[in-house]
This record gives sequence, C-alpha cells and structure tokens, in this order.
Amino acid sequence: FKQLDSTAARLAGLFTLSKKLDLEYTFDISDKDNTPAFGQYEFPATFSPVTLPDPQRAKQGDLDGAKYEKSRSSGHAVTINYEASQALKIKSISAYRELSFDDANDYDGTGALGFNTERHIDQDQTSQEFQFLGQAGRVNYVTGLYYFNDHADTTNPFTIPTPAPLEIPHHYGVDSTSYAAFGQADVQLNQAWTVTAGARYTTEHKEAFLQAPFAGIDVAPEKSWNNFSPMAALSYAVTSNINTYAKISRGWKAGGFNAEAGTTADAVKPYDEETLTAYETGVKSRWLNDRIQVNLAVFQNNVDDLQVSAWDTSINASRVSNAGKARVTGAELETLFAMTEGLKGFVNYGYLDTEYLDFIDPVSGTQLRDNAKFAYSPRNKFAAGFDYMHDLNMAVLRARVDYAFTDTQYFYYDAYSAAVTASKSYALLNARIALSDIEVGKKGQSMELGLWGKNLTDAEYRLNGIPTSTGGAVNYYGDPRTVGIDAIYNF
Repeated sequence: FKQLDSTAARLAGLFTLSKKLDLEYTFDISDKDNTPAFGQYEFPATFSPVTLPDPQRAKQGDLDGAKYEKSRSSGHAVTINYEASQALKIKSISAYRELSFDDANDYDGTGALGFNTERHIDQDQTSQEFQFLGQAGRVNYVTGLYYFNDHADTTNPFTIPTPAPLEIPHHYGVDSTSYAAFGQADVQLNQAWTVTAGARYTTEHKEAFLQAPFAGIDVAPEKSWNNFSPMAALSYAVTSNINTYAKISRGWKAGGFNAEAGTTADAVKPYDEETLTAYETGVKSRWLNDRIQVNLAVFQNNVDDLQVSAWDTSINASRVSNAGKARVTGAELETLFAMTEGLKGFVNYGYLDTEYLDFIDPVSGTQLRDNAKFAYSPRNKFAAGFDYMHDLNMAVLRARVDYAFTDTQYFYYDAYSAAVTASKSYALLNARIALSDIEVGKKGQSMELGLWGKNLTDAEYRLNGIPTSTGGAVNYYGDPRTVGIDAIYNF
C-alpha cells in the first residue's frame, strides 16, 4: 500500500522583449505510478453514543480491490507584463492544464469482494485573465477580466457480489465555464488611514451528464449561476510597524449537480450556490527592530446555503446538499521571532467555533442544526517550531524542528457517519537537518544533503474515512514514523 513512484519536471523562462514588455513562460509535468493508501475497516466500540475504538493503525491488511493509483498532468502558463505608462501596467495571464487519473480501489475494507471501484478521469482546464494596475494620485487600483473553462470526463464502474461478481457501469462529467469582471481600489486618505473598496461579478454555466444504465439514468442537466460580491476595508497605521484593519466582504461558490446520484430526479436537481458574508478585524505588527512579528485576526463568517457532503451508504456514493444557514467564528494568531542571527522561531494558533443556525435534512426533512457536525473544522490548532542556519564556509548547516497539534474533527455532517470516521486530537513532531549550498562542478552548481524524520512520536491518527452499509467505516490513517534522506542538485 501507498508505494510512491513520482517523476516531475518544471521549466521556466523570463524573456525581456523591450524596456516595457516582458514575458514569462512556465511548463511543468508530473507522472505518478502509485498504489492506494490502506483503508482499514473499523466498527464502533459502543452504540449509545456511537464511538470508535482509540486510533490504532493496522500493521497489515488485505484489500482485494486496491490495485493502482496513477496520474499524469502537465501545464503551460504565459504571463505578459506591459508598462503602458508610469501610472498604468497591463498584465495578461494565460494557462492551460490537462490531467489524467486512474485508480482501482477497495471501499469495503476486506480481502473479499464487497464494493470495489475504478475511476478513469480525463480533465483539461483553460484560463485567461487580464489585469490593469494603476495609480492616480492617492488611489491605487486593479481591475480586470477573467475566463475559466474546466472539462472533466469520468468513467467510474464499480463491482459488487450478486453472488457472482457484477460490474456496474457508471459514466459522468461536467463542462464548467466562468466569466468574471473585478476591480479594487485603495484610497490613502492620509499617512495613517486607507480605505479599500472592490467588487467582483461572476457568471458560471455548468453542463453535466450522468449515465448509469443499471439505475435507468441518462441525463444531461445544465444551469447557470450569477453573483455579485463586494468588499470594503478600513486600515489604520498606528505607527510604521503597527497596522490595524477592519474588513467586510462577500464570497460565493456556484451550485452544481450530483454526479453519483441514485435516481433521475436527484441527478437533474442541482444543489444551490453557497454565499458567505465575512467580517474580520485584526492587527499586523513588528516589534524590537523587526525581530518579532505578531499578527492577530478575529473573524465571523455568516454562510447561506452551505454546501455539505454526505456519504449515502444505500448507493455507496457521496451526495452534496445545502444546509440552510451557518455561522463560523474564529481567531488566528501568527508570530515569528528572531532570537539570534541564525535562529528563528514561530508560534501559530487557530480557534474555530462553528454553529448551524438552520439545517433541514434534504432526505428526511428533519431539523439537524443541534446535532449536525461541521466537517474538517477542529476547534483548536497549534503549531510551533524553530529554524536554525549557520554558515560553515564549505556549506550551510540548516536545521528545523516543528510541532503541530490538531483538535478532534469530523468529516461528515450526519451524526453516525461523523462518529464512525471521527479523528481524535493528535500531535505531530517533525525534524530535518541538512547541509546546503555545497559547491560542486562549475560555478552556479550546488548540492544539498538532508536527513529528516516525520511523525517522530509515531502518533496514530485518522485522516478521513468512508462509512459502509455494514455499520462501520473504511478509515485512512496518517503515515507512521517515517525517516529518510534526500539529495538535491541545483544547476
């Protein structure tokens, strides 16, 4: 399980065509021939309430359907910068990316045939953006146009015992096209006060299809969504090193269709767009001659029609629906400090308080606001670490130690699925020591040799999981203690 074989390359070039015009081109390619991660079947230890046993990563397992996980991607990007005048710069960003992904996996968690699937995905994306960046007196502004197209086609057969193995064909895809116009301006009222205002208008159209012959589904629904999202901010510079701000903004995510729907009615019914109103205030500061940096932000996000995903064990597929209203309140603290010229440290902390204000279950019509969980939303997150660097003349010694704590979190909103896949709080300790800038060969060529360790305390923790129709779940664990060496050659 989780055997990794990856090859990647990146090419970048900057071309100065004239004093006012330059072009940057990048190309990247990646080829992976891996095997799937190990999903271990776990059954609740208690049912009132539903709880899992303490996390314990299995040392071995047998999954008959976990065979391969392969992908290949490549992308081109061209950025053109043109200085029309001292007060106006024009930028064009063009990109194209294509991806193929193939896997065969096992979602029953046993060595016998229960529910095995394959996915064969072909996807391509094209984007174009024009930006106009300018200055007029005390006003700095950016305005522009954006285009994005994403085409994805997936063949996703699954095999079940009936009692002989039976392959169920399943084919779906979507073509999404988005257009947007945006603008933002900063107005410096005086040396201390700055007002920012902006807006973005987006229209997005999706054409989907789903072919599931055994369920009698052959549909091609489509729909368009439009959105206008403004923002405004006010910042005040207390000193040259302390800046405070307050901000209000709107955000948006288009609706869509459930590609794994079990009925024609569900396949043609779109889930709604999600909208968010965000309030944020904070301070960004530097202290003791820039040796300490402290950033603090507090925020509240009010969400309408929150898009949530659930695993439907009756059809062994995920389903996206909308919660009515939700509120997320939180705070983030980021600190950096330089203790000596070569020794630096950081301490970061994040806090989240999540609440559903209204959530009607799309299937049963039950009010879920008091019992539904927020997915991927741990209440507390904490990270701290140190970086050390020392010049040895023939090389540079670099060392890093970091610690990260993640509180209990859930991966589904419905109580049972959340309970059988829950991730209890865990902490990870990582370290790396390396010799870099080792001169080799001709001028400009160097090497870096490193020794590293991840999860040094061998913590056992769940990353996510998939509920099963048998009452348990196939859960995926984080990697055990892992150590390695690496060599990097720069030329």
